[in-house]
Amino acid sequence: MQTSSKLKIVAIGPADALMPAALVLRHEVFVVEQRIPQELEVDDDDRMATHLVALLDSRVVGTLRIVRHGRTAKIGRMAVSAAMRKNGIGRALMEFAAETASSGGSEEIALGAQLTAREFYKRLGYVEEGPVFDDAGLPHVMMRKNLPTETRVSGKERGAVPEITDGDYQQLRELEESLWRAERRFDRDYMDATLAPDFFEFGRSGRVYDRSDSLDAESGAIHATLPLPQFAARLIARDVVLVTYVSEVTYGGALERANRSSLWSRHASGWRLRFHQGTPA
Repeated sequence: MQTSSKLKIVAIGPADALMPAALVLRHEVFVVEQRIPQELEVDDDDRMATHLVALLDSRVVGTLRIVRHGRTAKIGRMAVSAAMRKNGIGRALMEFAAETASSGGSEEIALGAQLTAREFYKRLGYVEEGPVFDDAGLPHVMMRKNLPTETRVSGKERGAVPEITDGDYQQLRELEESLWRAERRFDRDYMDATLAPDFFEFGRSGRVYDRSDSLDAESGAIHATLPLPQFAARLIARDVVLVTYVSEVTYGGALERANRSSLWSRHASGWRLRFHQGTPA
């Protein structure tokens, strides 16, 4: 079951009307499932934290909290309802948390990861530090990740529209071209990590595709010209890049060309594709 097209994540305070539902979910996950004592589940940090909730049809299906300590934002109490796991909700919460922490001035994120979840955090770019320790009777390890810094501006463009860096240009070219390789385009895990939670596409045919449509695409061969012709990338805002190129793809022996444009945004986990459009050329 895919939920990304309906999922909404919001930041709330401890007095928000959604907070009781978030606490109920935490109770189900930590106290009922993991048998953590109730007196340890809710603590004083809840009153000073920024809480995130993931909503699906107005129902709270995920939550976490962010507590700031100087330059560091500490993430904790990350919980997703049992019935909704493996749908990208945890990843979406973590990415939103990183953006929230960064916009609030934090320079890094730290968290105590249960050992059963550390591979999940590693895939999001977190690095282990220190020994395994016990927290509420469960083994944990500290993990940390630096948040993105300001985009670099070239000398000749200072005071005008900043240039994209050579490293970002090359990375975005590789990402865009990967979507024209069948082994990547039809790899669901790869696409789930590449498409932003709010991704949508205006197809060459005029059809509108949402994220779940793209993830559920039927696999097949792709006969595209690579490197992509007329590839260009332009920084249009901090951490937002417009990519344009021409696609040349053979369908049934006939070559079809289209003008293509994509919007990529830099998230805590890397560049994510937010929008794509194809127009017959």
